[in-house]
Amino acid sequence: MDERHDALAAAGAETVGTLRIVLGEGRETADAEAARFRAECRSTEAETVANLSTALADASARAFAGRVHAIDRRTAALVALGMVAAFVTGGGSGWWTGVTMTRAAIVQTEDGLRVGFRNGVDSARLWLDLMTWNDVRTAIVRCRDAGQIREEGGRRACPLLFWVSPPLAVPTP
Repeated sequence: MDERHDALAAAGAETVGTLRIVLGEGRETADAEAARFRAECRSTEAETVANLSTALADASARAFAGRVHAIDRRTAALVALGMVAAFVTGGGSGWWTGVTMTRAAIVQTEDGLRVGFRNGVDSARLWLDLMTWNDVRTAIVRCRDAGQIREEGGRRACPLLFWVSPPLAVPTP
């Protein structure tokens, strides 16, 4: 019995030793597998982060390009609308100014004609003939260039070449 006990104790010790060896190898294998798994996870994580970064950068670039195009279209539309408004405003203002100035010039001319008619129709007809036969600007320029402008009674005067009859008709050849 002692022998059996010693054999059993030896078998138990051998089994414990074998178990320790198996457990040590298992632990080494588990540690190696855990290290390999961690390295694989880091590699996969780095690859996933790189893929996500690339995908995010591409998506951001496409979204930014789309927004830039949308902003460009909106800006172009606003600029075109502003230009149309400016043209309409400028054209309307120009037209209104032209109409107003033309009306003022007509009123002024009418007032001048009334003065011409104050001495009767014959006097008005004579003024019309004198205006038709003479170029007042040319006459005043000749007078100024010849140095013939002088002052009399606080007013400037000049002897003008003033036609008092219509021009002679030139015969046609």
